[in-house]
Amino acid sequence: MNEYNPISVILITSGSRGQRLLFRYPYEEITDPDLTLSNTVDTTQDLYFNPYRLKNAEKSETSTPKKYIKDNLLFGFTDSLLATMLAPKLQLCDCNFELTIEEIKFVGFPVLVTHDNENGYFEECLKVEHDNDLTEDVMIKMVHVVFVVSCHIDSRIVNHFQTISRMVGKSLRHEEKRCRYLSSQREVMISQKDISEKLPECEQNLHEMILKESALATDLVDIFNSMSTTGIIKVAINGWLNINYCLPHKIHRLTGYQTMIDMNKFNKFISNVKPYHTLLLTDESEKRNENFNKMLPHDASPALTRIIKLSNHIKSFQTLCQDADISLPQIFQVVAHLLYWGKCTVIYPLAESNVYIVSENAPTAIDSKYAEEFVQLFPKQSLHDVLAKFSFPVTLGEYRNAIYNIDEQVEQAHIVTWLLKHRLLKQLHTYVWIMPEVNSLENEEKTFNYVFSNDGIFSNDSKLNLKTNERRIFDKFSSHERRSLLKMASIVDRDDLSFFLNMSKYFRGEHHLEHIMYYENVPRSKLLILIDKFRSMLLTVQHEDAATSRMA
Repeated sequence: MNEYNPISVILITSGSRGQRLLFRYPYEEITDPDLTLSNTVDTTQDLYFNPYRLKNAEKSETSTPKKYIKDNLLFGFTDSLLATMLAPKLQLCDCNFELTIEEIKFVGFPVLVTHDNENGYFEECLKVEHDNDLTEDVMIKMVHVVFVVSCHIDSRIVNHFQTISRMVGKSLRHEEKRCRYLSSQREVMISQKDISEKLPECEQNLHEMILKESALATDLVDIFNSMSTTGIIKVAINGWLNINYCLPHKIHRLTGYQTMIDMNKFNKFISNVKPYHTLLLTDESEKRNENFNKMLPHDASPALTRIIKLSNHIKSFQTLCQDADISLPQIFQVVAHLLYWGKCTVIYPLAESNVYIVSENAPTAIDSKYAEEFVQLFPKQSLHDVLAKFSFPVTLGEYRNAIYNIDEQVEQAHIVTWLLKHRLLKQLHTYVWIMPEVNSLENEEKTFNYVFSNDGIFSNDSKLNLKTNERRIFDKFSSHERRSLLKMASIVDRDDLSFFLNMSKYFRGEHHLEHIMYYENVPRSKLLILIDKFRSMLLTVQHEDAATSRMA
């Protein structure tokens, strides 16, 4: 059993005719006689017996726990027992519900449909509404959509299930007050039960009959199946209220993530996205715009459709905001939305200088699903041969062989894009650290003396002519860094020294070269020349950017 999937969905209502279980899916008849309510109570000894009291308390202490899950199905509970357990008092409505019994957990959000002060409004609705010819006028006070899950399920997933239950419950409350939709669906379900009781036992299939006649039952089944498969829920309650929701733990596992998506980590991940990044849509087909339009609701923001239409893996967010005429903060909001729904990933725009290496999580099995998909898209290529070329860090320019024709180079760019989309490659960025030389003689010296004057900074054998702001930067260096910089003063030019001091705030291993290039508006070649001139006190390392790494 996959503990991330729900085991069952149950619809409970409570009102003027008492509580009732209207629908449950999937449904399994009780086959274990020891689990029926009649075999767990003794009614002969006490006139006012407790229907939930065990026969023998001493025996219950030594008995093994009951099993209520068999073949991923819930069994051992009658409809009346579930209705009693899952219909809380009105005071407990409009808040999260959670009930654990042995190995299973019932989670939901009971919604109060009618308050006591709304009884007059309900009676008025009965007189006004003529579209629904109900055979009985029942006031529904509470509706509860319950999901049955494993008791070992993560609490973050439980919160998602309770949110879905709340959305469905409040939608039903709205439709009940608007057109008495819930009452009509309740009557359909009850009437199907009455019909099934008149049929021969071999032909009785109550829940199949309800599914054929009830739109609400069909919506609940669609929600349950979506939660168990794709993780994307898209239904319209009564064809009127849209419910769009995604389960990130499902979506991101299907797109390559192997760990739980935590909202705190996701928000931290989003904060690392910069204007020089870009998005790579998971759907790179020619019909991607059409596919996205089918997924989006009718009232979707036009900004979302424009960004999807104009996005390109070589176009940064800064360029995209100019082309789409959308502000940069709004682009970040749209990108966060697409990331959460697993519709895109963040990368650095493709460039010849980008360095890539095979991901440590890339599947290298010969019969992996990625290998089969890769051959279908690129028939003349082999996934394992391509990954072998990225066993060591390789730039995009080195991978795209210049002797190949244009079509082959375009295909190689598409291959890299496909590998990035499936997280089989990761990009390495260069980070710079100030790492001055420290020899044994310098270690023995307790202090390093230098003097400020109007003419500059003096030490025993060097002189630095610095401006006021450069002096403040110089004073923040450690003694070893000052000594190394004073030694470099006689080797490098004054402009190089000034440029080094201005860039030194980025040389603490927290910013890669592309970040410096964007925010300081300097070319890569100038930075590489500076690093080469000060190589005696600078150390470069390569690793993945936090904004393009995994979210969890």
